[in-house]
Amino acid sequence: MNKKYLRDMMNNDLKPLIEDTGIEFYDVEYTQNDGKNILTFYIEKDEGLISLDDCELINNRITDKLDEIDPISDPYFLEIASVDITKPFTRDKDYQKNIGNIVIVNLYQKVNGKKEFKGILKNFNSEEIILELEKEDLEIERSNISSIKISLFD
Repeated sequence: MNKKYLRDMMNNDLKPLIEDTGIEFYDVEYTQNDGKNILTFYIEKDEGLISLDDCELINNRITDKLDEIDPISDPYFLEIASVDITKPFTRDKDYQKNIGNIVIVNLYQKVNGKKEFKGILKNFNSEEIILELEKEDLEIERSNISSIKISLFD
């Protein structure tokens, strides 16, 4: 299953059904696990934790539309899941809400001889992030970031 196709389908057909509830769409993923096809919609909300009632609400909102557009020809299971706190940042909103938090940044190409940094996310823009390290601030081009996520351990 093509990830771009899934995201386009989500944005065009399903995102409005989800966001009408006050819950935000985060990502969609199609995987195989133990021979089963699984279509997972990741959701979040500003107030914090996603409840089982939230998952049920979103499931009920999108099931009929999924049956109508029939994006996947094979049988699959539909899952609605909360965004995992360890999921890498994919949107500016993820960067914004994590300013001041300790993050782990993995790079495609070395900077100062390293491909991984742990520090406080001080700021960001469309071109770069500023990471506060122990002795200095480091500017890292966003195009060089392979993943950035919150650190669970200080």
